[in-house]
Order: sequence, then C-alpha cells, then structure tokens
Amino acid sequence: MKYLADLVCDTLEITISMFSDSIFILRKSNDKSDFAFYANYRRFASSSEFLLVYDVDQNYEGYWKAQDNNVYYIRFVPKIMEHDRPTLFRKHYITDFNLYCCSIGFVDVDKNGLEEIYIVDTEKHNLLLSPKKVGAATSAAENLFIDRAEQFNIQASVRTRDQKMIFDHGISFADVDNDGDEDGYLTSLHHSNLYFENISGKIFHEKSKQAGISGGEYRSIVGVWADVNNDGLVDLFVANEDTTNMLFLNKGGNNFVDVTAESGLLSDERGNGAYFGDLDLDGDLDLVVTFHNYQPRIYRNDTDPAFPWQVRFSDVTDDWLNCDVDSNAKNTGCFLADYDNDGDLDLFICYQIFSNRLFQNDGTGRFRDVTQQAGLIDSNLTCAAIFFDADNDGDLDLYVANREQDVFYENLGNGTFRVNSHYFGSFGYSNSTNVSFADIDNDGDIDCFVSGGRGPVIYFENRLDNLNFIKIKPVGVKSNRSAIGAKTLLYRAGHLDEKEHLLGLREVSSGNGLGGMPSRSITALMSIKNMICALFFPQE
Repeated sequence: MKYLADLVCDTLEITISMFSDSIFILRKSNDKSDFAFYANYRRFASSSEFLLVYDVDQNYEGYWKAQDNNVYYIRFVPKIMEHDRPTLFRKHYITDFNLYCCSIGFVDVDKNGLEEIYIVDTEKHNLLLSPKKVGAATSAAENLFIDRAEQFNIQASVRTRDQKMIFDHGISFADVDNDGDEDGYLTSLHHSNLYFENISGKIFHEKSKQAGISGGEYRSIVGVWADVNNDGLVDLFVANEDTTNMLFLNKGGNNFVDVTAESGLLSDERGNGAYFGDLDLDGDLDLVVTFHNYQPRIYRNDTDPAFPWQVRFSDVTDDWLNCDVDSNAKNTGCFLADYDNDGDLDLFICYQIFSNRLFQNDGTGRFRDVTQQAGLIDSNLTCAAIFFDADNDGDLDLYVANREQDVFYENLGNGTFRVNSHYFGSFGYSNSTNVSFADIDNDGDIDCFVSGGRGPVIYFENRLDNLNFIKIKPVGVKSNRSAIGAKTLLYRAGHLDEKEHLLGLREVSSGNGLGGMPSRSITALMSIKNMICALFFPQE
C-alpha cells in the first residue's frame, strides 16, 4: 500500500456528523484506476476509533487506524433523525432596516471555517455579516450577525465623485491567485466593476484596474468565476447590458487578459445572467448566458487541453436547447442542478414575463422542455431561483424568488414538483430580487436567504436539526484552489459507477445566474443509510 504522504493531488476539508451507516469514497480526478487519494478528515470521534480503510487496486480490505487523520476510505455509523415537516423553516430578518438588495453571497473571508454573508445594497454601503454565535438562532436574527464590511474594506462606495449613484449589483468570490483566501468581484450598473484581493484573510485591497478587469461602465449585472481552460486558475465572465459580455483569462499574479473576441463570446444582446457547468460531461465547463430581450444561449467549451491559452466556445443553442419562449419574456437568470438525480446538470431559466422553464438534460448537453410535466408552470415575475435539498429526502427542491409572491416547490422524486406552503409558511407579497443558500449555522441542514426591494433581507432558518449529513469543501491543488467545477456523485453503497444506483450529482459553482453566490460547500443530507460519495476535481 502506498504512503499517502507520497501522493500529490487535490485535498478536501471534510466535516461529517457521525450519525449514519455510510461509506465515503475519495479518488483522484479523471483516473478511475487510481483510488489512492489524500484527504484531510476532521474527526469528531475519539482518537482510538478504527476506520475502515482499503486499497481497491490491491483488492485489500481491513481495519486500519487513521494515521495523522489521513485515510483512504471512511466508514461511520449510527442513526437518522426525523423532522417536523409543517414547521421546517423559521423566518428571521437579518437587518432591522430596509435596503434595496440585489444579491447575496457566501464566503469565508477570514479562513476561520465559518461563512460570512455578503449583501449587495444598491443604495447604501454593502454589508459583510459574520455570525456572532453559530447554532443559536432566535426570533431576533439581526442580533446574531455583526457587520464587518468596513473592517475588511469591502463596503464599496455608494456614489461617484460627481455624486452619481453607483448601484452595485452582483457579487462572486473565488481564490483568484490561489493563495488560500477568497477574493471578490463586485459588478455595478453605473460605475466600473471592482476586484477585491483578499490579503491573508485580514483585509481586502481593490485592484480591478491593476488586474485588468474593471470592465468599464457598461451596466454589468453579474461576474462569474470558472476555470475555462483547466489550467488551475479561475477566469472571469462578465454579463453586461450596454456592451458585449466579456471573458477575462487569468494569466496568474492577478493579471487578466480580455479574450472575448477570440473565444467566440462576443454578443450584441443585453446579457443579464450567466452560469458555468459541465453540461456534456466532457470534463470542461460550458456556459449558459441569459439576456434581457433575447433567447438564452448555450456555449459549449471547445478549448483544446493541449493549447489552454487558446480558449474556444461554440454557440450550440440551436442544437442543444429547444426553447420557443418569446424573446420579450425577459430572462432574469438561470440555475443548473441535477433535479432528477440522473448524473447530469439540468437547466432552469427564470422569466419575468410568461412562465419559467425547466429543461431536462439527456446526458449529452441536449435539453428538452419538461416544465409542464414537472408541474412548474407559473407567471409570478421571477427574478431568481435556486435548487437545494430542503427536507433531507435526497432530491433537490426549488425556491423561486418573484416580484409578486415567492413559491417553494417540493421535489417529489419522480420528476415532478408540487407547491409546498408548509415548509416556509405564507410568503405574502414578496417583491424578491434574489435568493441564495448556505448552512450558515453549521447544523447540517441548508438555510435559505432572500433579498428584496426596499425591505430587510430574510433569513429562513432550516430547523430540520439534521444529524445525518456530510459536508464537503473541496480545495484544489492542481485544479483551481476554489475547486469550482468539482463534482460529487452519490451512489448506493457497494454500487460505485453503476448508473442504476446513482443517487445524484452535485457540482461546485461560483454563482446562481443573476449576481448571487450560494455556498460552495457540498452538503449531502443522507436520507439513505448506505451511500458512496465519489468526488472528481476539474480535468487537470
């Protein structure tokens, strides 16, 4: 058996609850024959506990004591908790004042293992909220968070020097320089965009002009990070309303170059949303872009791994996406998720006019419209949507943020959804602008956050009190440090790589399609006692 110290590959930070009879499997990306994988396992059990460790290549099994917390395979045991469905989420107001919030993002800025909440306020200074006490939610949620934006120098200005309103819009974070901390990108409607370099988790320095990604003043809606050429550095795509969308290639050292034209991503339309994901399962990240008055477009990543500096995207919309929605329907973002647990990313597109659309992926990147069959026909002036497993039943539910009334759809596990008014209670008139998610109190269930126009940001605390979960935060070494594009495939125990026993796919992203950013931690809530979890990093 090889010594783990001799292996040089990606690492994981894993937090698990010791409450399910499950197996967690790690293996090296894109090499099915090599199951040896270095893992950092944060153990809650005693140091004398024995874990099941085995080397598949040698067909060897045995109980081995974990040495220096490094193991190949992990087996852990006990129980599953039930939850009270009708009162699943408790509503809190994060702030005791009104604000016009366009986007919400989650990031661990100070590297203490706890995520902060970044709130983009278009009319006032932005907020960076840190939990005061994890797991202590009360009816006065505003007392649970402290604003640290000024401390970290990431408030951003409200007005230009000539007193023109800036109107910040979107936020996304990634470890741009691979130095171990998360850097931020803030888009603006009436000003150039801002790039905040994180200095050792202590303070941010604004360096957009030095980095070459200020983007001009083109009403930028969203900036999304992704390693488009798999060179280990995250690149930046910006959707603009007043000019072409832009792709900036990361050259290292916080230096970027505009490759929009040569990459095939020039556009005449008003872009307002973007999402990266591996749609055709070929190991690189494809791109979905939504537009204000134009049909959404899908761009296949055709970059040759042998020539990573020559980034190429091809518009395959006519072949991959059968979308007959009126171009005046006003796209307002999109979300990629494996809603049917078949191992590929499906596409949900938001519209402010006419119904939203759900497109099912056939595994090759080609989509068919299943909105009506899935029970998702609506017309509520949608701004954004997210998929997340709200109730620990193993499939992804859907929260839709609307200008009228928000809607929560429970995934029934058979390809259909139903409106569930019990989990969140009555929404009333929402006037929501965005929605995002994170396990902000680190209790193993996923909380939901909703922003609105001139109102407080709402924190829906998930009270599932789940003790049966595994939370994974991938950390790239050869791949990009933020592990954007990393995939987790879930199988029934003993059936690795058997499609008929696949329980679903979760892929790490850096945005939700309209300027927000959900947590990048992958939380698998284990309603099934025996499960195998295989993680793949982006193609190296």
